[in-house]
This record gives sequence, structure tokens and C-alpha cells, in this order.
Amino acid sequence: MPRITNDNTEYTPKPVGILETEIIDVDLHVGDYSELPNMKFIQDKSNDAVLELMCIPQGHDRAQPIYVPVKLAYREGELWLNDSRGVREIHTLLDGLGLDKAGFQSDGSFVDEEDSLIQFNDIGLFLTKAVINSSKFRILVHVYKEKSSNGNKYFRLSRFFYPNTENGRKACENMATKELEYQANRESSMSQQPTQSAPEQGRRRVI
Repeated sequence: MPRITNDNTEYTPKPVGILETEIIDVDLHVGDYSELPNMKFIQDKSNDAVLELMCIPQGHDRAQPIYVPVKLAYREGELWLNDSRGVREIHTLLDGLGLDKAGFQSDGSFVDEEDSLIQFNDIGLFLTKAVINSSKFRILVHVYKEKSSNGNKYFRLSRFFYPNTENGRKACENMATKELEYQANRESSMSQQPTQSAPEQGRRRVI
């Protein structure tokens, strides 16, 4: 009898580019961002909250987060979109979920489809339930590989997402072009950095 062999040798590379992406969980962090990455746009003290979307792009099996800072700015007592953050992104999710009435009102309150008030701290839970009830809902996200300081490359999701529409894809493609240019310049700068000598790396110098 021949010995058993492992035939599982085929490797399918995970895709990059503009990918339809599933949201599997939503969380709204209010006030305390200590467990979130130490990035300027996340830790900004002017944020009212940070929305965390756990996402799995098509062709991938590992969830990664997208963080959306939320700030409600007002002018003459009404919500002012131009100075607010995160409102448009939340409304993009609601539109994609088929909810055309739910969302922020002019006074800054948040309501569901029946015009019932949703407390600010409960927006994440409301979005989670809406996502669960719409299993086919997808957003568009640019997925790319980022080179780290150790030379390895890791999959990254853009912090920006777009509706799964023709116009959304065009907007995502434009953003992807800018992100790839940034990554190319970043990697070029990394390769041009001089190699440190042993004393500069913190080793004890022998005289």
C-alpha cells in the first residue's frame, strides 16, 4: 500500500485592488480610545466618537478594522456637514443597507426608519443589527500590500470606503491611485535611508 501524501500544495494568492467587502461587526467607541491604534486621526481629542468596522474583503479570510472618526459640528443650532466628520460615511452605510430615513437629523439627533430616536451611544448597535439583517450588503474598499520597516509586506485596508455602485467604484479607484503613489514614495524613501553602523544601533563601542 502506498504511503499517504499531502496533495494540498496549491496556493491561491489573496487579491488586492478594489474589492467588495463584507462588514461583520460594528462598534462605536465613545470617549475612550485607549484600546484603539495610536494614530492622529483616531486619537484626535475633538472626536465625539470613533466608529470601528470589522471587514473581510472578498477573497480574504481575515478581518481587519476600518476606523471612522465621528464629530458633530453645529452652526446656528443645526448640524453642519462641512465641519462634521463621519456623518457622510454613516449615511453611506445606511443608504447601502436600504435605509433611506434612518440617520442624523438637522438637530444632530439620530433616528431609525420609524423616526424613533436612537441614543448616540447605541448607533453602533443599530448599525450592527442592520448589517446582520442584510447579508448581501457590501462596501468597496481598496486593499493593498504595505511594506513594513522589517521588509515584510502586509495586507492593508484603506481607511476610506465607498458605496458598491458604479460611481462608488470610480471614486474608490481614484483614491486607490493616490494611495499606491503614496506607498511607492514611502517605500522609495525607506530604501534610501542609510544603514546604521553598529554604534548608532545602540551597541557598545569597543575602543
